[in-house]
Amino acid sequence: CWRLLPSFNEYSFLGIVPKNYLAGKWISTISIAFIPAIGWLFSGYISVRNLTKQHSMNILLQTRTSTEYVKHAIVAQKYINEEYSKINDDDRNSIIYILNFLEFVSIGIISGELDENIFKQAWKNTFRLTNEIHKDTIIAYQKRIPSIWSNFVWINERWKSEKAIWTPRNEILKDLYIVFGIVIFTITSCFFFVLILSCLIYLFQ
Repeated sequence: CWRLLPSFNEYSFLGIVPKNYLAGKWISTISIAFIPAIGWLFSGYISVRNLTKQHSMNILLQTRTSTEYVKHAIVAQKYINEEYSKINDDDRNSIIYILNFLEFVSIGIISGELDENIFKQAWKNTFRLTNEIHKDTIIAYQKRIPSIWSNFVWINERWKSEKAIWTPRNEILKDLYIVFGIVIFTITSCFFFVLILSCLIYLFQ
């Protein structure tokens, strides 16, 4: 980019020599302004990530202290591979309550509102066992409403197919990849912005 020191006429950007000192200085100032954007974007990413993790931990803790959830979970655990038709209405409502809750968590994970790694480490077996022991109930409802609990089933299948185990190193690498992406995006945006603006000034000066 052009230098902010005097004699802009001595320098050029992609072969374009600015004839107007103020125009060149303006372009350079805007270009430099993109640099703090890297830090701003990354700090924003960190804030969103921490908020997502905190929200996920709050949900996990609330399930341990919620008497309503615990009551339905105890009832749902009584039925192991039980046929849907043999479950009484009250107990069936408890099973539906648990499946609806896990569907809610699954939607949060898929939409990015909840942290997948946290729930995978804490509830991978819960998802798997719930899907297995209440498979007949899930199938019975999906015959009438194909989309019901589809996100829960999808997340369960996704976790079953993933053999890699999460480690803190994975999280660090993920952050590094995102930082790299932010830097590349900012530099690329800066380059094309200055290029277009330089061409416009060259054409209309």
